[in-house]
Amino acid sequence: CEQNFGVVTLKGEQQVGLRGARRAGCDTRLDIFDNPQEQNIATQASDDAGFDKPNKFIIIAFIAIILLSFVLLYLHVKKEPEGAWDAMFIWNMRAKFFYVLHQLNMDWRLFYNSLIDWTHPDYPILLPAYNYANHIMFGTYNNLINLITSFVVLLGVIISLIGGVKEFRGINNALIAGIVLICSKPFLWESITQCADVFLSLFILNSFICLFLHEKYKNNLLLFASFLFAASCAFCKNEGILFFAIFSILSVFFIKKKSIKTMMYACCVPILCLLYTKLFIYSKSDLFVNQNLNAIVIKLTDLNRYKFITINYINNLFNMFFPVVAIILVSFTKLIKDRNYINIKIMLLCMLILIFLGYNTVYLLTPRDLIWHLETSSMRLFVQYIPLIILGIFMTFNCCDMRK
Repeated sequence: CEQNFGVVTLKGEQQVGLRGARRAGCDTRLDIFDNPQEQNIATQASDDAGFDKPNKFIIIAFIAIILLSFVLLYLHVKKEPEGAWDAMFIWNMRAKFFYVLHQLNMDWRLFYNSLIDWTHPDYPILLPAYNYANHIMFGTYNNLINLITSFVVLLGVIISLIGGVKEFRGINNALIAGIVLICSKPFLWESITQCADVFLSLFILNSFICLFLHEKYKNNLLLFASFLFAASCAFCKNEGILFFAIFSILSVFFIKKKSIKTMMYACCVPILCLLYTKLFIYSKSDLFVNQNLNAIVIKLTDLNRYKFITINYINNLFNMFFPVVAIILVSFTKLIKDRNYINIKIMLLCMLILIFLGYNTVYLLTPRDLIWHLETSSMRLFVQYIPLIILGIFMTFNCCDMRK
């Protein structure tokens, strides 16, 4: 097949050429054919990949759900305008102190001189620094600015997911993906807590979207952007450090070896900033506080801890999005049988497995009460990955088969 500006021209045996085009990852939405039979072949292949014409019912449903969700968010914000506890005493508090120290012409690092442990001083500072920059730009400290930042990040996640799915699976699948994300109540509520979890989910999602786009267009700038997003995760939250480490290792196996040089260029700024704050500002971590080898072995061999963690994971899956996705998959799903982007799909699956095994290890070793730790943090871990999980589902299945 020939691919020029996204248009595939088939020659010779049309059906054979069309199959080859699809295997090559080319766009099969063709509109130039010698006879109606060829048109039908291309239309069938296009439908198989999810490229249906925009469906009015799906568009109306998406608009209605978006409007309803924004109304619910507004009512929720009126009750908690300052955000959740973590926002008030960790993320927003740092932005506020950075702003005050700037106004007093004092070094921002003074903020770390007299911190107490429950404020988690070891957290990376990308979000507080971003909010601080916004306050400097507007010339005043106002919590409304933090709230607007949360709302913009939420829109960024929704737009990124819809745009990414649309590029590969068409507008109808993209809108349904957006509906699934918005219908995930914990994700929606977390988006306005003014915490860093949805901020982190935006970087995680875009790191894989850029990988899929790089696989399609073979543009190294997209690979650079993918690694830049992944490295920014590490400077966003401590959980992002684990994501970046796994992402970097998997990239070596699933992407060209040349990616190592691109990865080094893309990651240098975020990782250097992270290393500076970890090594010279605040390096303590509470994960191994009062821990010794005997205590670690006891925790790793305690089957009840595995039981509590597994039950918590299952409950979170159902609370996050499972009912909505299950209905869609049972009603409309058609497994896409092509092998396009198979390496990135496998990498995504390996990422999800390894990341939750990593979280499982942290919970097993936590020096804090396990039940308390799970109840206060595990749902947020799922919030960070729900957009990526939805992207993986819609890259694997045609969840909008209009012929049914």
